[in-house]
Amino acid sequence: MTRVKSLWGAVMTVAYDRQVVAVTDNELAGWTANLDNTGYQQVTGPCPRCQDPTTETIQSPEVIVAAFTSADVKQVSSLTHLIDCACRQPHTGRPPSISEGCGGEWLITITEGSTGPKVSAGDITMLGAAKAFNDASANELSVVRGLAKNWVQGVAALLGLFSLAGLVFTATAVSGLSPGYQIGFAACAATAFAAAAVGTYLAYRAAFGWPKSSAVKTDADLRAFYSNPHARAKDAANFMKLGVASTFLSIAALGAAILVLWFGTPASPPSPLVMITSSDGSQPCGYLLPAGSDGTVNVRKSDGQVVPTAPGKVTTVTTVSSCPG
Repeated sequence: MTRVKSLWGAVMTVAYDRQVVAVTDNELAGWTANLDNTGYQQVTGPCPRCQDPTTETIQSPEVIVAAFTSADVKQVSSLTHLIDCACRQPHTGRPPSISEGCGGEWLITITEGSTGPKVSAGDITMLGAAKAFNDASANELSVVRGLAKNWVQGVAALLGLFSLAGLVFTATAVSGLSPGYQIGFAACAATAFAAAAVGTYLAYRAAFGWPKSSAVKTDADLRAFYSNPHARAKDAANFMKLGVASTFLSIAALGAAILVLWFGTPASPPSPLVMITSSDGSQPCGYLLPAGSDGTVNVRKSDGQVVPTAPGKVTTVTTVSSCPG
């Protein structure tokens, strides 16, 4: 049980009480700050309320929130943090759901100096901002997941345009395009469907995550696992943004494919299959080609041979469905 001396020299127990403790630089003289192997800063020292040793892991100065714009975190030289007592000593009155600490919390400022980080008393006017940042850090993964779930519905609504596109993308419409526009349509359609698939996957990945095992074999692994929610929130935010971008890429490619159908050059109609009957009794059969400068009627047979017939010898030109074998 943690005990401190009263003003009259008697030893008394420090009971659990949730309160903000005003601290001075002298009270924090024994505090140290160091980077652990997970990249997060740890501060260690005696709790100014119960005097028991306590350690706090300072999270990344970056937090993910729901906003229209984002700002990069620049080099941090001095930052105020709200610290909670996390001592392992028992305190009377501590709720059963809380396993550590005396309930005290206080503000510190970590300043990066030439000899390393220095811990000093924080500005009490920063209390509200520090609490808000801690709350945002604790809830950022749930915030991102909530945003992603909402975006899943938006992605589904956007991809619903594909059902309308099916009414336009018919085999007859595509086959009526010239070969170059058919290739362009195929490229746009393939991009639209691929981007839609990727966008759907990324949106659901952001909203619901992906099962993954975490090997915790050492205390360092345990600290890394405990500090990992920010990394997971950051990954979820990136997945969400990429998913939305992929969805809009899909819609753009879908629009391009529709424009190709509407404004693409139609394919040239096939030459008619004809049978020429000449005065000498011959009946060349094949595709009718443009006439020669002298009026000669040209027919290309199935073997590629072009058979010319003088205009004076042509008696009949008959359209046929197939040429005799």
